[in-house]
Amino acid sequence: SLGLYDAMEIKDSAVFVGGKELMTLENIPIIFNNKQLAALKDEYAAIEKEYWAIRKKIRQNPDDEEALGALLHISGQKNKASEAIHSLQKDIIDMETSFLEKVGSGYISERYKSARQCLEEGDIEGAKQILAVEDLKRDGANALELLESRKKEIKALVNDWLQRVDVLKMDIGNKNRFVEIEEAYEEAIKLEKDGGLERKTLYDYASYLGVQNQYIRAIEYAETYLSYLKSEKNEDAALGRAYHLLASLYKDTNRLAEAEELYKKALAIMKRLAAENPAAYENSLAKSYHNLAFLYSDINRFAEAEELYKKDLAITERLAAGNPAVYESDLAGSYDNLALLYSKTNRLTESEELYKKDLAIMERLATENPAAYESDLASSYNNLAVLYSKTNRLVEAEELYKKALAITERLATENPAAYENSLATSYNNLALLYENTNRLAAEAEELYKKDLAITERLAAENPAAYENHLAISYYNLANLYTKTNRLAEAEELYKKAVAIRERLAAGENPAAYENHLAKSYNNLAILYSKTNRLAEAEELYKKASAIWERLAAEENPAAYESDLAISYHNLAMLYTKTNRLTEAEELYKKDLAITERLAAENPAAYESDLAISYYNLAMLYTNTNRLAEAEELYKKASAIWERLAAGENPAAYESDLAISYNNLA
Repeated sequence: SLGLYDAMEIKDSAVFVGGKELMTLENIPIIFNNKQLAALKDEYAAIEKEYWAIRKKIRQNPDDEEALGALLHISGQKNKASEAIHSLQKDIIDMETSFLEKVGSGYISERYKSARQCLEEGDIEGAKQILAVEDLKRDGANALELLESRKKEIKALVNDWLQRVDVLKMDIGNKNRFVEIEEAYEEAIKLEKDGGLERKTLYDYASYLGVQNQYIRAIEYAETYLSYLKSEKNEDAALGRAYHLLASLYKDTNRLAEAEELYKKALAIMKRLAAENPAAYENSLAKSYHNLAFLYSDINRFAEAEELYKKDLAITERLAAGNPAVYESDLAGSYDNLALLYSKTNRLTESEELYKKDLAIMERLATENPAAYESDLASSYNNLAVLYSKTNRLVEAEELYKKALAITERLATENPAAYENSLATSYNNLALLYENTNRLAAEAEELYKKDLAITERLAAENPAAYENHLAISYYNLANLYTKTNRLAEAEELYKKAVAIRERLAAGENPAAYENHLAKSYNNLAILYSKTNRLAEAEELYKKASAIWERLAAEENPAAYESDLAISYHNLAMLYTKTNRLTEAEELYKKDLAITERLAAENPAAYESDLAISYYNLAMLYTNTNRLAEAEELYKKASAIWERLAAGENPAAYESDLAISYNNLA
């Protein structure tokens, strides 16, 4: 329409578009019956008659100053009259165009038709009476009242659909319930949109799809919800929640830069709201701190993560002290995530203390309300078990892994989409424990393969969300095959893990994947060393060491020194094998310096590694006839293995102890 109006010209009672005559105005009843337009035209005709009479006088006497003044005045009147005619004609044309559009859309009332008929008959006063202000106001108020009533009906129906969702979630015997839940959400969303209501269900549905690991669809609905809020110019908590939700989904699909940006936007909103109204928004502020911290922890920005986790914990502990029933589950989550950070950075005593606080809350909550908290309880069991594995408390670790697995297997049976990923993780963790306690082929391999079967399928459906987990699955099964001398199978899996991790580490967030990549290089190098592909092994060991040296220097020594020590040790073994003994000794000593310090701080976690470091440097000294130094180190290694073999897991250490005795003899 705008383009048409821009090209329209009214001239000599005709409408021209693009220079071509479209219609003659005099053929339109609403124009030729318009009394005001007729009066303007009559006025214009009288002015024009007078105008030409004056022009005639001037032609006869060009010096007639009175006539020249009169011409100037009459020309002004003529222009004003012409403009008034043109303006009224254009207004009528605009009204005619609008009428045709309304006829096409069906938005024409009987009142409108009657008023238009009056206009076509030239009766403007009649049209005004039909369109009386009082009548329009009264009918408008009635229409709005009906609209509000209709909106309430629609809103009630939306709530009915959402109640159906809640009922279906409890109907665990209904295998088709997830399809029916999605149908109910989509019907509610359609009603909200078509009924002009707030589109809150978009948020709930996106959250649900995220829990179901349907990330692509979840992101689509979350982005739609965020666009809606922005179009409504929302600057309140709803916008902050939308940023949070979408950031979490981006994080789960490794869109980490976008996730960080949205978490920061959410945090800025929540800081402002909590400053204005602490009681209403402090919990949301705590969650904002928590979520951004979780992202930073995942990408190894540990100092920033810890600061934010502590802010979250300070708020949540205070809220839970005032109202345990409402905030204890949030408090458990705060304990759990800070504990995970401490575990990653080898602050294991602090980590264990927090994990136990988390577990105490979750066990109580899951007893009171299994459906709401069993999934979180399984995570709590799993996380404390990882810590116990790390500190060689393997019996306790196994007990917790099995508890986590029992819950997760049941949940995954009821709702595969939501819990299969957690089930795969449970299989992987228990397999890793069995591998470390030499229960290799039968139990560990079976569990690794169960993990891999799930993870390969999930990664095929959604690579961004599951490729990293798939790399872990390949890597762990490859480790097992290496230990059981199935080296060709191990190499194939290591290469798959390396390919994924190299691609991820080359992406937007290397820090999140470089540590895992270094581990893949290191373990593939071990395999190459075993098969005497020593040049390839050396190249990979050096790549691993280079990554860990940088991470330990730049990022966090506590988190990476243990791996760095292992890389020094492994490269030293390679140099020993190739008689580069001076280089080997230098690396063994670097390894030993780190490992002695770590074992002094945390004997349970690092004594076994320390014994190996003593033993291998002793072997080097034996081969170079530095026998007194070798004896001292053999004795240190034997003392550690004697103590460990007398503990809860003799099978894991007796072989090493026997070899140490033999070499000392």
